[in-house]
Amino acid sequence: MYQELTGRLEEEFGCSTDATHYLLRWRPRIDTGLAVEREHGRVRSHAQVWVPHPEGRRPIPANAVEYPAGRGRHSNTYCLPGLGRRRPALRIKITTPADVDALVVFLRDLPPIREAA
Repeated sequence: MYQELTGRLEEEFGCSTDATHYLLRWRPRIDTGLAVEREHGRVRSHAQVWVPHPEGRRPIPANAVEYPAGRGRHSNTYCLPGLGRRRPALRIKITTPADVDALVVFLRDLPPIREAA
């Protein structure tokens, strides 16, 4: 699923804005970042994506795990808009092409993200 996911993200949002050994990162909007874990690229059955939490302004996908503001997560996500420290986040497990479609819709429908001061 990793190849399918990253290919679709490139179609929708262009090339990733940067990469580390562990993540590919995109900024689909000025206030929104997302990260795809590269280490799950070796696992063909699924991919893991980190996205900003909509904080009550939108339903949470069923395939997402909520990370409250105080809970640690992948440290390479903190530099992205909407995923900074002390910000809630979602880790979404992508297992099917329908999950990829739903992720794109979710990202396009996210309300504006206000960074914590």
